[in-house]
Amino acid sequence: MWRWISILLLTSVVLVGLVPWLFQAGSRVSFILSDETKPRMFQAYLADLNGDGPLDAFLVYLNEENRVVLNDGNGHFTYDWRLVMHSYALALGDINADGQVEAILNNFNGLETGLLCAQSPPDFSLHSPADSLSSQAFAMRDEDNDGAAESFLASCCNGSTVIYNYETFSKGSPCLGQGRANSVALADLNGDSALDAFLAKGQRVNLGWEVQDTPNEVWLNNGQGNFVDSGQRLGRAVSLAVVVGDVNGDGFLDAVVGNRGPDEVWLNDGQGRFSDSGQRLGGGLTHSLFLVDLDEDGDPDLFTAGETSGRAWLNDGDGWFRSGQRIRYGWNTAIAVGDVTGDGVVDAFVAGLETYQVWRGAGNGRFTSDPVASYRDG
Repeated sequence: MWRWISILLLTSVVLVGLVPWLFQAGSRVSFILSDETKPRMFQAYLADLNGDGPLDAFLVYLNEENRVVLNDGNGHFTYDWRLVMHSYALALGDINADGQVEAILNNFNGLETGLLCAQSPPDFSLHSPADSLSSQAFAMRDEDNDGAAESFLASCCNGSTVIYNYETFSKGSPCLGQGRANSVALADLNGDSALDAFLAKGQRVNLGWEVQDTPNEVWLNNGQGNFVDSGQRLGRAVSLAVVVGDVNGDGFLDAVVGNRGPDEVWLNDGQGRFSDSGQRLGGGLTHSLFLVDLDEDGDPDLFTAGETSGRAWLNDGDGWFRSGQRIRYGWNTAIAVGDVTGDGVVDAFVAGLETYQVWRGAGNGRFTSDPVASYRDG
């Protein structure tokens, strides 16, 4: 079964069959100025990268090499490897069904693949694809359910969302609509065992420089890897992130959408059709979403992250969320959620350029902060 994270605008990630909680994770957006030259932390991804059990971190930087930092199992992270390329899009998954992690890395000059093997130390090899392209990788997908990802979903340079074959990097499925998606969630939304796509969109500028709203869309997989537009146009906000999970306990995967403005909860009727729950959560810019059980009551709670703070939202079991603890951090950081301390409780990991901070989950929806620490040299 797929375990995924969808990351938006310039980076994305999906992890397939790696660790259970990753199915409940979410996405990040950031806006980049063309003349920006200083290093910036862009995104942190948690996964067991060396096969020893604890969740390590893959750190994506702007204007700096990406890095891997390894977790000692207690939430202490050590530099291990720097990837000598500046990549802006990332998808992680098991490409060849060997139980190891591979990565698709993308820069603005074309797509390169980095094979990240789950061994100690992690080992990378890079090669250029047969068909170089500039795109934003959202997610890998396992089309025949054999445990290996054969293709990946990406937003291409013309603003459309397309499927690329992993081996040839050629386009497979027709484009999924017009206008770039900021985030994509892949999941079985209508109960037919095929992976469908929920596209979080926002605004686009046409050739006349007119700004147009592009509501969120749902594309249903016909079981042959071809997607059909469901015709739904959901919401009018600028949507930057989406995460799916069964928030109201009816057995169907619902969608939480992070916006520039209040976030929304869309409920699934089981046929892949969504209705607005009427909830409006928060009011700022949300670039990352995580659905995970924060208070250990058996239902998925929500963690939303903005530029300088994150907030826990606790689920009442029927899909209604109440505001919980706020975590504050610096603007030049990235956040990921998962059990990094090895106690079975979900934590928050805040990654900076040279330092990080672990917020330890208490199992009741609240967190306590460890001191800010430097990544130790390995």
